[in-house]
Formats: sequence, C-alpha cells, structure tokens
Amino acid sequence: MSDMIPTFRNMAIALFIGYRAMINNETPVACILVSRSTNQILSIGYNDTNRSLNGTRHAEFIAIDKVMSQIPVHDRSDIAKIQGFFGDVILYVTVEPCIMCASALKQIGIGYVVYGCGNDRFGGNGTILSIHQDKINKAYQSYGGVLRTEAVQLLRNFYIQENDSAPNPKIKKNKELENKEYPPNLDFKEYLSPEEFTEFFGDERFAASYDNRGRELTPVLNHGYTLRDILHIEDLLAVSELKEMYQEKDFEDKLENDLQNFYGLFYDIDEEGKVDFNKIITKIDQIAQINPADPADPVNQVIQVDGFTTDLDCKKRKLNK
Repeated sequence: MSDMIPTFRNMAIALFIGYRAMINNETPVACILVSRSTNQILSIGYNDTNRSLNGTRHAEFIAIDKVMSQIPVHDRSDIAKIQGFFGDVILYVTVEPCIMCASALKQIGIGYVVYGCGNDRFGGNGTILSIHQDKINKAYQSYGGVLRTEAVQLLRNFYIQENDSAPNPKIKKNKELENKEYPPNLDFKEYLSPEEFTEFFGDERFAASYDNRGRELTPVLNHGYTLRDILHIEDLLAVSELKEMYQEKDFEDKLENDLQNFYGLFYDIDEEGKVDFNKIITKIDQIAQINPADPADPVNQVIQVDGFTTDLDCKKRKLNK
C-alpha cells in the first residue's frame, strides 16, 4: 500500500479539529469516526474537559456519544448490535488513546484505531498499557505514527500557552518546550509485529520505517509532503459538524482563514521522511484571542520564527516592535 493519502487526509482533518479546540483553550486532541465501508465521517470529537470541567470528556467519548445518539433507543442496550456497528468503524485520533478511552473503545467493539503520536503518560494502545490487545473483550488493531510530528507540534503550541482554565492560572512548566528536541518516531517493534505493520502500511514502508525511528511516515513513499498537499478547504466543508465549532451560518471565510493559519504551524517532511526544522513556521501567540475581523489587533500579529524559538522570544519580539 504505497499510497496512503486517504488515511493521512482523515488524520489531517482530526488535527484541524484539534486546532479549533486549541483556539478555545482546550488541549488539542481530536478525532473522527469513519465508516470503513463508505469512508464517510460519522462524527467528530475534541477535548472538552476545560469548558465542561469534566475530566471524562475526551475526544473519543464525545465522538462515540454523537454516534450513539443516532442509534434507536431500544438498540442502545443491545451490545451485539453496538459492537457489530462499531466493528466497521475506524477511529482517527491525533494522540494515542489514554487507558480510559482505550478501554471504552474496546467495549464498544471498535474496528481499528489510527493515531498520530504516542501518549507517554497515559497511553492505552501500547505505550503504557496494551488495553487494545488484552484478554478482556474482543481485541482491536491499532496503528500509530500517522502525522506524528504534526500532532506533537500542535500539543507544543498548546503547552507553551498559559492555562487560564486551571484553578490557579499559571504559565505551564513546559514553557521552554520549544527548545527541546523532537522525540523520535514510534519504535514500531514495540507496538506491531512485522506482519501487522506490513498489513496496514505495506511491504515498502516496512523496509523503510519499521526499524528506523528517525524516519516519519509519508502519504506516498519516498515523497515529502506538507499539510497543504493533504488537506484542502473542500475536505473541511464536507465535515458538517465543523459548523458547530464555529456557531455561525456563513463561516466559510473564517474557516479559510483558520486553515491558512493551520498550515503555517507545521514543519514540512522531506522525501526521506526527515523533518525540515530549517523551515520558518508561524507561532500564534495568545491564539485563543485571535480576532480575524481586526488584522491590526496586536494579538493577531503572527510572528515568524526559526526552529525551536520559544514563546517568550515571540513576546519579546512583539514588545520590541
């Protein structure tokens, strides 16, 4: 399977939803549920723990709840029907499901999970525990590393901001996160057997990436990419639930503006699967307060920075202006 553009596009949609959550001061973790047989998006989900003050409102739970609400009430208690339905569903999520979500996905009988970066604190699909493959309920297959660097970068953009939703708002301890080197890619040997990796990613990618943590997965083998190549405005307009995140009738212009800002947040990946850290990327300071209606607003001044520049440096540059 040399061409994985549809898989990467679905993950890019989830990343954009995570970006919109970040604008609303939520942790930028998001997901979509997709029908395997039709490739239609069934629902979207994004972290809502800050707004709701409910620690269980993870992206996966929200997406599952939306699908469950469309199932007739008398069928919601029929476990066989629920698991039969979700068995044909793929979850695309930007970060490896936590232990709680991994267990919930198993109980509903999810078919497959595709995720971006690993979750080195709470990962339930192989990083901390392998809930998806334990002996309780039917196991499901899980594949990580799709748009991994973009998922990491989105989290970094969030964690260098101030957390105004915390009981005592303070600058996060990870304020200097942008100076730290990127973690290497997943050690696929710890997550997937050679056969499992090959079944999903293909023989050629097995040779290139299975034992190479310094190489990112790309939509087309031996071809680099940018998110601009993968995700287009038409893809987002087709996601009807995105309108809920904007809460306005004519949101296309705002969506286009957000998409352009979104593109600028990420590094490019070259044909060898290497991250181009020399590329200038944009850091949007105080992203939750962006007002596209007033480009002259100082909050909207997008600072272009090289490599691992910190958020503090961005603020200094603004003051110097």
